[in-house]
Amino acid sequence: MIKVRSRYNKKNFDKLAAAANDILGVAGTAVVDVDFVSEESIHELNMRTRGVDKATDVLSYPFLDDASMPMDESHYPEDYDYSLNAVPLGCMAICREYIKKAADEDKTVYISDVYRAFTHSLLHLFGYDHVTEEQYDVMHAKENQIMAKAGLLK
Repeated sequence: MIKVRSRYNKKNFDKLAAAANDILGVAGTAVVDVDFVSEESIHELNMRTRGVDKATDVLSYPFLDDASMPMDESHYPEDYDYSLNAVPLGCMAICREYIKKAADEDKTVYISDVYRAFTHSLLHLFGYDHVTEEQYDVMHAKENQIMAKAGLLK
């Protein structure tokens, strides 16, 4: 199970997490923290943590070097959080301001783009990446599968 801690969009983030749980075959319980930040803040985070001098839609910060199953105390004895009854998987910073501007420019649906950013970041927390074109194709296909299963693919 993937638990999501977020102040906003909780219901649909939970739907996406449940879909990801099924598609990725998550065993045990992982928790993901979602924070919403300003464009200025995400620019600063991007520069400080990745050396990239620009704003972006979402940043992912995995807590685990290798997110393998099961997500439980026997597999992650050093990381397991007994107060959460879960393994902290990581956190993400989402910039709604940046996503809104991009949605307006691309003529896409803003809220769908927020859900895609969440799903994209969640996959990063589970170890997916998009450095190569092949990795991008795999990751994008997983995003679409998860969003479709959650009923949120537009």
